[in-house]
Amino acid sequence: MKNEGSALKRTTIFMQNEKPKKILILSTTPTHPTNSGTRGRILILTQMLRKNGHEVFFMHVPRDKGSGPLMQDFWGDRYFSMPYREPAPVASPVMDADAWYDETLESSLSEHLSTHAYDAVILIRFFLSKALVLFPKETVKIIDTNDIFSNRHELFIKQGLAPKWFSTTPDQEAKALDRADALMAMHARDKEFFSGLFPEKPVFCVGHWTPIFQAQKRAKRNHLLFVGTLNHMNEHGLRFFIKEIFPLAKTLVPDLKLLVAGRVGEAVQGSPGVTCLGEVANLESVYAQADVAINPVLFGTGLSTKSIEAMGFGIPLISTRAGAEWLEERKEPAFKIADSPEEFSRAIADLLKNSKEYEYFSRKGLEFAQAYNQQSENAIRFLFNFSKVCQ
Repeated sequence: MKNEGSALKRTTIFMQNEKPKKILILSTTPTHPTNSGTRGRILILTQMLRKNGHEVFFMHVPRDKGSGPLMQDFWGDRYFSMPYREPAPVASPVMDADAWYDETLESSLSEHLSTHAYDAVILIRFFLSKALVLFPKETVKIIDTNDIFSNRHELFIKQGLAPKWFSTTPDQEAKALDRADALMAMHARDKEFFSGLFPEKPVFCVGHWTPIFQAQKRAKRNHLLFVGTLNHMNEHGLRFFIKEIFPLAKTLVPDLKLLVAGRVGEAVQGSPGVTCLGEVANLESVYAQADVAINPVLFGTGLSTKSIEAMGFGIPLISTRAGAEWLEERKEPAFKIADSPEEFSRAIADLLKNSKEYEYFSRKGLEFAQAYNQQSENAIRFLFNFSKVCQ
């Protein structure tokens, strides 16, 4: 693999240093309003870093618009907003890794760095990786990869859909990621992919930490729950569920209802038996209304945070194989897998009608989420207990 354009040598050396660090999170994605998985992940990373005694700052480069007042309220004087000029759109579904980079960012970022020093910078996704060369060589540069973007467009084409958002080539992705000293991967398979690109570069598996709520005895109301932002993958899967699975499931559980939380509900407003809750501030109250969580997505990239989240709330999860693709397999299943409409509807009925099975998957899901959280916390603690000493 040819890694052209690398701005950093690969002989970075780290030494153990457990002192609290000043850490800047640099992102095109805002943190507020917190209505998507990536926005929530940034806040979760912040929480884990603060828990380990680090001081965390947030710099938003607003390719994705957010609420400045809400971010100012949350971050206080640790919040910085940079100017951003949208580059010209790219017609091809396969893009240069730097297609969304704005060269004018460099003057304002350089000015900021002339008065602010950081021990480490975490870049959310690689879209601004060219900016990493502006940081002093002593600053540890980390990219939180979030996903694999190589040939991502092919997933859409296989589903008969037009490619959306961002896709690039393996060479281009490698070029962007090689500007970092270390990488964070969402799950073990991503880690394996990135380690294959860079055998000598540290890659840490830091998943989606989720709140843990001990399962409560709940009155069964035969409510299913799907949580998701409005994107092509969620919409595609939800429409499939309502059209192909929900009618079959209702023949087995006649009073079955579907709750949809998040903006994805905008795509299915008015569907019979479906209650769209919109964006919600308190997911705990939403999960308290549900008996079973579903993830019917038919394709996707990266970790499905909604699956981990459901298990953390003590709700049994039924997912397609695509929705659970990146969850590590265990000897004892922590959730139910169903792909065909018949399998999915039967899994719903079995959970709602069999209390022992319901309690089993509720308990195993919680255990899975707790172990997943611990793995991520250990990786964060290890990663930021080191400092770069030379290149």
